[in-house]
Order: sequence, then C-alpha cells, then structure tokens
Amino acid sequence: MRGRSAAGDDAAPDAAIPPERRVGTLADAFRRALRSSLIIANIGAGIVAFGALVIGSQRDSKVPLVALIPVTAVVFGLVACALLTVLVRGPLRDALETFAWAGRSASLRWRDVAGRRPPGTPAAARAWLDAAPALDSTWAPLRAEAALFAGDLAEANRSIDGCPVVTPGQRFGREAMRAEAAWMGGGRLDLGAARRALAEIADDDEMLWGRAQLATIQARIRLADRGAWRGPLEELRPALGERAGGILRAELWPAVFRLEAIVAVAVGVVLVVIVGLG
Repeated sequence: MRGRSAAGDDAAPDAAIPPERRVGTLADAFRRALRSSLIIANIGAGIVAFGALVIGSQRDSKVPLVALIPVTAVVFGLVACALLTVLVRGPLRDALETFAWAGRSASLRWRDVAGRRPPGTPAAARAWLDAAPALDSTWAPLRAEAALFAGDLAEANRSIDGCPVVTPGQRFGREAMRAEAAWMGGGRLDLGAARRALAEIADDDEMLWGRAQLATIQARIRLADRGAWRGPLEELRPALGERAGGILRAELWPAVFRLEAIVAVAVGVVLVVIVGLG
C-alpha cells in the first residue's frame, strides 16, 4: 500500500527510504524464490498441453486447430498450477504459507473497517490515502499501513500517533508500525514495546496474528541485511497449524493461475501452429 506519483513533491516520501527497506521487498523475494519452480512447472505443462493437442487433433480432424486453443490453454494452466503445488515444498512452502496467512489476516482486518481489500500497489495506496476519511482513531491504523506502503513516513507517523491503544492488540499494532516506520527511515529496529504488548494479548488468534506480523517484519530486516530471510516465517508455520492449511490454494494459486492463463494462451497458439505445420 504505498507510493506517490512521479511528479512534484509526491516523490519526496519514497526518496527517503532505502530501496531494500520499502514495503514489497518480501513479496519480490518470494517471486524470485519461486522462479525456478515456475519454469519447471511451465515446461511440464507445455509438454502435457502439447500431447493433449496432438491427441485431440488426431481424434477429430474436422475440428479446426484454432478451436483447440482454449482447451490447450486450460490444460496448460491447470497442469502448471498442479506441478507448482508439488514442487513448492519444505521450508519454502512453510515460509510462503505463513506469509500468505499474515497477508490474508491483514486483508480481512482491512475489510472489517474499510469494506474493501487493502491497496495492492504503492500508487493505489497513495490514491486511497488521498481519498480516505480524515484521521481519527477508527481510520488511523489503516492510514498508517497505507502510508507505510506509499513510502510516506511523515503521514505514517502522524497516523501511528493517532492509533487507539485501549487493548493490548491495538497497542501491539501501533508499536509494531512505529518500529517499522523508524527502521524504514534508516533507524535501528526496536521491537521491544511491540513484544511487550504482544505478551499481554489473551486471544490465541490475535496472538498468532501479532506473531505473524513480527515474523514478517523480521524477515524483511534479514532480507535487507542479505541474511536467511525466510527463517522467521518458517519457524512460525507449525504454530499456525490448520489455520494456514489450504492458504496457498485460496490466496496465491488463483493469482498464479491468472498469470499462467496469459502464458497458456500464448503457448496454445504456438502449439497449434507447430501441430498445424507438422
């Protein structure tokens, strides 16, 4: 959720944040980690789709090859996602499931207040901030999150100061964002206040949500320091148990399938041309 336009003073907030400390770096790191699995999955899906196309064209020669493109595309997309599910295992899957669960939890909290999903890009976060209700205790946490995503640390700190602190969960959220904002601005990460507030949370689900937020922040720190960034997320996965079961299928694989569908159509066209020339 963070970003401004390239014009005028809109560029100022982002400029103060080192690139490796901006929100979004963790998602980029996961995309890089999944790249080899995606390549293998696409190769395997291409072979299966090619076989299905050849068999389909031989069984019914009256059907134009062009008509088989949608079928080929669907086969490619489904097989690619199935192979990806098999290929992404072990510690990487544990970290990815924790990351996805934390993201879904944050999205649901956004929906409860704003009635919509959180902005998905820095530019969208900037636009939401410009159109969002004025700062008050209800909107302050969301405005703080959006400002951090947009790279607007001044707005983020103003909103953090306005966050409610009645419950331990609210205090945790404020202190975690305060520590994150300080670190993004080039300071040292200090999660002491956030950890103390977290220890006071009695509800198990809210406690796990807080732990997931801390694990995500710690993973970003390690990533910026070029360390073993997946460790904090991997370590938390057993505590989530069945809460994170099926999270990839529900949250990430649909997005992957949409991407694969675009690739699949292009592959389908190429395969139809190859079979037609064969």
